[in-house]
Amino acid sequence: KYKLFTSGDCILARRMHYFYEKYGKNWILGDLPSITKECNVVMTNLKSVITNQGNIVAKGEKNPYVYRASPKLVEILLDLNINIVTTANNQSINYGESGLEQQNRILNQLEIAVAGSGMNYDEAKAPQYIQVGEVTLAFISTFTFLDSDKYCATNTKAGIFHLTDKDKILEELTQLYKEANKYADLIIFSPHWNKNWTNTP
Repeated sequence: KYKLFTSGDCILARRMHYFYEKYGKNWILGDLPSITKECNVVMTNLKSVITNQGNIVAKGEKNPYVYRASPKLVEILLDLNINIVTTANNQSINYGESGLEQQNRILNQLEIAVAGSGMNYDEAKAPQYIQVGEVTLAFISTFTFLDSDKYCATNTKAGIFHLTDKDKILEELTQLYKEANKYADLIIFSPHWNKNWTNTP
């Protein structure tokens, strides 16, 4: 029997640095690690870029939120036993390519898999696989709103797996599903889609 834990937005920003310095990570986390450490796979949507590099990028948002996490806060992910993050969202490219590159390098060094962003388009869209015993899980992450090319990974640029055209979304996801289905027993799709504050998707 295996356990999978998934969560929504994990924002290592705003006053998190203040709380970390004043109270420590155990105060922030509370009893949550006792739950996640019993799980074989722990996934979260990382809604802040982990970097101390780069400059703020104008992403075309009317009222932008810009979340950045100090690299030292990655300890929180480790204490939660997180072994995969989804990153196809509107915060991953806050500090440009260099910020995203640093984040993904840090996570790779810590053996935390990254779905939804990469150094190029193929890497950003590629399913990420995690093996648990005899079971293989595939994770796919995409971002489907805010029509701005600032987010997009390309053949030569780091970024996120960002699609806005409905036909292209269906085409790409169908292809990715077929690919992942060759290897995975379970496919987990984590979309960051549509607009905030709407009643229907």
